[in-house]
Amino acid sequence: MAAQGNNPLARAGFFIQPIAEAVTEIRKHANAALGVAPSDEDIALSLKSSFILSELKNQIVHIRQQPSERG
Repeated sequence: MAAQGNNPLARAGFFIQPIAEAVTEIRKHANAALGVAPSDEDIALSLKSSFILSELKNQIVHIRQQPSERG
């Protein structure tokens, strides 16, 4: 997928809903595990950690290797 600057779908906000849903799931999971919902800043800082970035990359590679389930 092209970078946002080169991708008209990203510039039009096409990916905003799936990202919002993912952040909502992060918030729900953290709230259930910790007993209190994380702030937006907590989530943003956590997502920027090198470990999480590496795990996200691994998940993207894994998803791309699987047969398409997205229709």
